[in-house]
Amino acid sequence: NILRALEYASGEVIKCIGAGDLLKNENALEIVYDSMEKKQAKWAFAEMTGYCINNGRIENRNFFAPLEKYPYRVNNLSLIRKKIIVCQEHISGAAMFFRKKYLEHFLRKIEDYVVYTEDIIQVLIMLEDPNILYLKDKLILYEVGSGISTSNKGPTLVDKDIERFDKYLENNYTDILV
Repeated sequence: NILRALEYASGEVIKCIGAGDLLKNENALEIVYDSMEKKQAKWAFAEMTGYCINNGRIENRNFFAPLEKYPYRVNNLSLIRKKIIVCQEHISGAAMFFRKKYLEHFLRKIEDYVVYTEDIIQVLIMLEDPNILYLKDKLILYEVGSGISTSNKGPTLVDKDIERFDKYLENNYTDILV
């Protein structure tokens, strides 16, 4: 779906947003775009605030992905690579922003393997082009517990995606991963 949507997108910076996820303020996209332009970043992620709807009421929820922000604050790319690739401490897809062509490049690589967990491209990015812009601003409201990755609705689908993705890595990146 995202690849199909990219065909219609005219912007240079892309924000994939799921149902229940929101931009926290009206200037969020401007903040991201200006920051990415200034640093000439190809992808970035922002801090987010978790929430859920419980009995019709909005409740704050702690949600941290990645758990540890230190490597991003000091831009330690070696440690970031280890966190994402080895420790599988992934950045939440809800917090990511990409240059359009950059996103398309990596999604094309996994389009025959991954259906539900497209944010796993961060592993490929860290294997091929390890750079990222961390935005400490809380720009995203993330609905915790309703999506495929944080609810009990989709573990099987996610597990199958990860299994196919791991096979893709095994077939294409063995020399780097060994």
